[in-house]
Amino acid sequence: MNPRPWPQGPQHALPRRVWPVQTETVHSYTMRLAHANHLPLKVLHTYLSGTAVSNQPRPEWLAAAGGYPLDLLEIRLKGLTRGHGFAEQLRRSRPGCRLCMARRGIYEPVYCWLPEHRTVCFRHRRWIGAPAHRWGDQRPLEHRPPVLTAARRHARMAYQHKDFAPFAMRDARRILNCWWREGCTVTPVLSLREITVEEYLDAYSDHVALAVILADYRPHIATTHPHSGQLLDALHRRIETDFPDRCGSTGALDQWICDQRLAMHRPAGTITRLLGPHRGS
Repeated sequence: MNPRPWPQGPQHALPRRVWPVQTETVHSYTMRLAHANHLPLKVLHTYLSGTAVSNQPRPEWLAAAGGYPLDLLEIRLKGLTRGHGFAEQLRRSRPGCRLCMARRGIYEPVYCWLPEHRTVCFRHRRWIGAPAHRWGDQRPLEHRPPVLTAARRHARMAYQHKDFAPFAMRDARRILNCWWREGCTVTPVLSLREITVEEYLDAYSDHVALAVILADYRPHIATTHPHSGQLLDALHRRIETDFPDRCGSTGALDQWICDQRLAMHRPAGTITRLLGPHRGS
């Protein structure tokens, strides 16, 4: 008589369950599950992965231990199946709005995979964008209407320009920093890993305003002759309207137009297909 194989993985749900929040990372959900059941996180990682060296739980084991169907976890959690690994979850996730979590009876940080343009909780008027990595970084915005307006413009730009919106924000940051080095009265936007929330809130409105202009003008680059100065003149007039007496020289804008032309006419080789049309521009 052959012995029956010893069952592997959780056979029953843990005593306390935690509800998975939409776009929550697997790492955040596992932390909350461990905390609710008074377990060391490392112990739960080992229990759910079957190895002491992995931070990635097996999906079916996590569903069994969490007490919720696997298809529900796959819909709500980021990083459960493939892609969005542990390191990327730590780098990209931000805590959801503290007041929104409190309405659901959750009183600990819930780290969610939020898009870059999701910077404000409009229900509670709180800043939840980068570089807010803790609940303590979330700022009330009742007395900062320009930030709320900029957040709406940011979301609208992301909807209208889709994939180019993050690149517009990146290029706007570079141009603002160039103007600041020229002595213009704009707030520099340093790397979001090196800037505080208060510093970024002061610069956010200018950052979004310039990014929106760049995103709006980018489609015209392909239809304008490379040696014509009409596009640069029109772009500079638009910027002077939004940044009166505060914009710098046209050198940074001219360089941006040249970079976009190169990106648009880059041969569609293997590297371009892998990196996408905007990388390196």
